[in-house]
Amino acid sequence: MHWLWLSLMCFTVLVLLIAYQSRWVYPEIHAYFSQTGNLTGQQLATRSRDYLQEALDVLLLDPDDEAARQQAHFRVTLAYSLFDIGVYRREYACTATSLGRLDVLLPRLEAGTLLSPAELSHSLLEPIRCLTQIEMDQLDRRSAVTQAFVEETRRHQGQVPSGSLVIFLLGLTFG
Repeated sequence: MHWLWLSLMCFTVLVLLIAYQSRWVYPEIHAYFSQTGNLTGQQLATRSRDYLQEALDVLLLDPDDEAARQQAHFRVTLAYSLFDIGVYRREYACTATSLGRLDVLLPRLEAGTLLSPAELSHSLLEPIRCLTQIEMDQLDRRSAVTQAFVEETRRHQGQVPSGSLVIFLLGLTFG
């Protein structure tokens, strides 16, 4: 009877191991890799760059339209708020310069000043370039973290079948 309890215990541990894998490990993996539908799904730098590009498009297509300048001002303000965060200021040298250019541009847009394509290029292309650099660096960092996570998961996935086999064989032996 003692061996039967050991056998039953081994099979219970095996079922618990399988439940652990299916209920906690796989959802954690899915949550890590699935970035759609949440706030962090797109980097702040990416959203900021998109807003600056949209503002540049609006200003280049219709520079005389007051509504277009207001729309561009709004987009640059949004971009600025996403760009002006501590981690970007600390880790990327181009951030301070780029924000300075936007600081000069915003009052001019608010005042309704007509800007030439050269002024727009000077004011917006450097921040766009900086945000692209930030995006690429963050992508490299995320890739390194992802690679480490994948290696750890592979190691774990290699240990689970062998551990399950040992537990199963012990259960059979005790049974």
